[in-house]
Amino acid sequence: MCIRDSYKVQFLTDAVNSCFQLAQFRLFREQLNGGLADCCDVMVDGVPYADLNNAMQINVGLDIIAALSGHYGCRVPLVVDNAESVTKLQEIDTQVIRLVVSENDKELRIV
Repeated sequence: MCIRDSYKVQFLTDAVNSCFQLAQFRLFREQLNGGLADCCDVMVDGVPYADLNNAMQINVGLDIIAALSGHYGCRVPLVVDNAESVTKLQEIDTQVIRLVVSENDKELRIV
């Protein structure tokens, strides 16, 4: 990979990642032959999305939705399932409906 391509890759990656609080995107992978392969891997502090715990996956999803909502100027209500696994949801400027499993509640309860 030449120096000029390296700067382009870094500039594009930095520009995209500046739109997010938690999520970081790896947009290119260097191949063995020195070339670049396009990719779009979501990471948090270098950890791939698939390896994150459920709570962090939910919060990264909220981060991505918040960035896209801001970019497109569109707000929609969000339903967060398995919300009992998250102690603190990522701040987002929209209505959030948390679905939580509770052993004590035998009937649906709205709070």
